[in-house]
Amino acid sequence: MFIKMPSKPPKPLWWWPEFLHAIAAKPRPPLVIPVSCLGKDVVAVCDQIRSVDKSRFIKEAGELSKEDMKKLDEGLKVVLSL
Repeated sequence: MFIKMPSKPPKPLWWWPEFLHAIAAKPRPPLVIPVSCLGKDVVAVCDQIRSVDKSRFIKEAGELSKEDMKKLDEGLKVVLSL
């Protein structure tokens, strides 16, 4: 008894158009939060998050107000899908 083998191997699940559409990244503009620091109006770009070791900070450069920190927290929640 012989089993007929397919001429081509079946495509994996990730190859189906419906699946690709579900995982495709959707472009979106950068998320920037206007804040005030050291007397200047600047923007915090929430899409560009980096981790930095504390030992690399030599001295304090300034601080954000509680209102600006709340805005920044909300922006980071959006970017990190929290």
